[in-house]
Amino acid sequence: MKYYVIAGEASGDLHGSNLIKELKKLDTGATFRCWGGDKMQEAGGELVKHYRELAFMGFAEVLMNLRTIFRNLKFCKQDILAQKPDALILIDYPGFNLRIAKWAKKKGIKIIYYISPQVWAWKANRVKSMKQCIDKMLMILPFEKPNKTPITSKHRSNVLRFDKVTIIGLFLLHLKYEVKHCYQDSRSF
Repeated sequence: MKYYVIAGEASGDLHGSNLIKELKKLDTGATFRCWGGDKMQEAGGELVKHYRELAFMGFAEVLMNLRTIFRNLKFCKQDILAQKPDALILIDYPGFNLRIAKWAKKKGIKIIYYISPQVWAWKANRVKSMKQCIDKMLMILPFEKPNKTPITSKHRSNVLRFDKVTIIGLFLLHLKYEVKHCYQDSRSF
């Protein structure tokens, strides 16, 4: 399978590198094109943009770099279309990734969001649009259960599963299991 992975921060680079390593174990022919960092590249991803080129903090810095941000969005969309991935994996970085998710959904691209935007802490109004454009949500914090969203819960072993959401917790064993399950789900995309 061909994956396109977007992480805009150092923590996303770390999580993305671990995800790439696990998916490569499950599918030795998998390819990864990514926006991330050195760790994702070392894990086998083809690095398109480094997160250092994407990190703008604070209102003033974002405002001063709006042209760069919009150019990055445009370039990312063009690159995704040129690559024709089987799945788009978005890692946190909601300001950028949710815009890409809405656009990609309209293009028929399957979207997996790994490490949910923290809507419990801010911008809870994003939940509705997230549900419309994200095919699979993977959360790492147990208190991020989508109880603020009307999604039907289903239980399986120690992992809480929801129609489009999986809480993988902070446990590495759960991560490996869920990556494998998500990979099997994505084969039906």
